Amino acid sequence: MVNQLSSFRSFVAATCVALAGCASSNVPTGEWHFDEFEIGMLPSGWSVDATNAGDATAMWYVFDEAGNHAIRVATKNSGQTYNILFAPGKFTADVDLHVRLRPDTGQEDQGGGIVWRAKDASNYYVTRWNPLEDNLRVYKVVDGVRTQLASADVKVEPTWHALRVLARGTSIEIEFDGRRVLQLDDTTFSNGGHVGFWTKADACSLFDDFVVREVRSS
Repeated sequence: MVNQLSSFRSFVAATCVALAGCASSNVPTGEWHFDEFEIGMLPSGWSVDATNAGDATAMWYVFDEAGNHAIRVATKNSGQTYNILFAPGKFTADVDLHVRLRPDTGQEDQGGGIVWRAKDASNYYVTRWNPLEDNLRVYKVVDGVRTQLASADVKVEPTWHALRVLARGTSIEIEFDGRRVLQLDDTTFSNGGHVGFWTKADACSLFDDFVVREVRSS
């Protein structure tokens, strides 16, 4: 596990350096590995929310995963309830986001993803991986209504994987395990906002090594 974490963090640094050819600088504005937070507690500054909230609020907390701390969500929601955990603060519109995630349980849904440019819990972009459907998708959520923007087949084992979002202007690029799988343009949300983690319905998942960098174009 330690070697895997070290390799992933090196990968994050390398990809951010490589991106410098497309942008003048990627300013590190947030990096969370959760090792410093108490197990069983919600990290300070993070906030729990939901789109189309169900009867029970999802529980987000620090979890001991084989000696490594990660964020876990436990939920029994269903249908079109989307569980969200927002990181502290707000970020500019152009961002480079990385996270590792692992599906845990879920009968109706599994997996999860990253939210960005969120005005609130009802208006944002999200990309999510669902191992039950073997796909990776990008959606926009407007006034609580989710609309698919792009989709790609991704058939992998339900273990730890790396997800990356690069948002610049109207351009959205999504990488999975270091491979670009989706690229699209959309004008729905142009302003900066909140970023964070997302799962649907009863999807219980783990998230770790979350890095947010603001991208400054030359």
